[in-house]
Amino acid sequence: MRVEQRIGRIDRIGQVHDAVWIRNYFYKETVEARIYQALAHRINWFEGVVGDLQPILARVGRAIERVVMAAPDEREQVLAGELDEIERGLDQKDSDILNVYEGSEIVHPWTGLAAPITLPELEHHMVQAQYLWQRLKPNPELADTYLLDESPSQRRVTTFDPAVFDQFPNTVCLLSYGSHTLETLLNEIPGPESRDDTGVLRLSIREPIPLTGYYVLNQQGQPVLLQTLRDLLDILDAGAEGIPWPDTALDAAKADFELRADTLNDQSAEIVTLQQNAARATLIEEAFQVLYRAAWVQAAQNIPEEATDQLIRVNEAMLRKLAQHKYPFSALLRLVGDRVQGTAASHLAESNAPNMSTDQLKREFSRLKDKGQVLLIRWSQMAKPQSEQLSGHPISETFFGSC
Repeated sequence: MRVEQRIGRIDRIGQVHDAVWIRNYFYKETVEARIYQALAHRINWFEGVVGDLQPILARVGRAIERVVMAAPDEREQVLAGELDEIERGLDQKDSDILNVYEGSEIVHPWTGLAAPITLPELEHHMVQAQYLWQRLKPNPELADTYLLDESPSQRRVTTFDPAVFDQFPNTVCLLSYGSHTLETLLNEIPGPESRDDTGVLRLSIREPIPLTGYYVLNQQGQPVLLQTLRDLLDILDAGAEGIPWPDTALDAAKADFELRADTLNDQSAEIVTLQQNAARATLIEEAFQVLYRAAWVQAAQNIPEEATDQLIRVNEAMLRKLAQHKYPFSALLRLVGDRVQGTAASHLAESNAPNMSTDQLKREFSRLKDKGQVLLIRWSQMAKPQSEQLSGHPISETFFGSC
């Protein structure tokens, strides 16, 4: 569909928002507008256009063409038939949509640190790594990409260039921090061989967040944290093999590393809190949209099917009346709280009666009930973030003089 690429650009590494609101506009009183308005209650544009609903929604263009090409006196009948066909396809996907949040991959928070290594540097060292060169080979069919052997029978097209990934977001994997594929590859590379208390000191910890730091001794014998890969390589090129570490310097390096790690962990927890607050606000807005739509459907059920030009005004009283249906609507009303007040002033408060049959309205109300239950489950699963201090977690130490 025409909107697929621009929506697809939102779902990528670095996106910190769980939900993004997308608006699509159509010319009023056109066949295209009528079809999308009739299907609006079934389409989640973000998940639908880039997800499992894409094959079904691809029928919309063909449906518009058939309706436009039909004789004027047959268009209403053709339109109804096309909508019924698309509705049936959407019905088959309903269970998948309701389970969309199950098994979702956990996204770790961005810590806001400057990268210690650039993507070109990462590309250079990954391609040159003797443990990966047989698995990561240049792709002869697309410049600035590589073919990654994930298994004897499966290859993936990868790149270290964000511009290439922007051009082919659906077919090329970006190897950058935050990518599960990159993490898997890095874990396959063995670390340097350890030596006895001389050279560069490598400190690392796996919990509560994985961190690694590299330290060297300055001329005064004090530990100094290396900030970038370039700094580390320069030290190794200059020769760090013969510099011994006294116990006092080792303890000082560990104390510095622990302090930095705790600070980063606190910052990470603050970011998680902000993200969860945003997620809660988004879920409350979704709950309100379900309530609004349910009140609208209830009102539409009392309007004759032929009165499609009658205006439906949803107000606070209509929303609160949904409580008579009990769960989940009563719980959703408690969740949104004061959000329902002043609904009559909302830009969503007025819309024409739907071009939907009584059976379609009943199915829509049932779907909204199911979606409300899913929202309440998601709300109950939202836990408050807890900042776990580094104290008590073992810090591993390694000395090395070359890589």
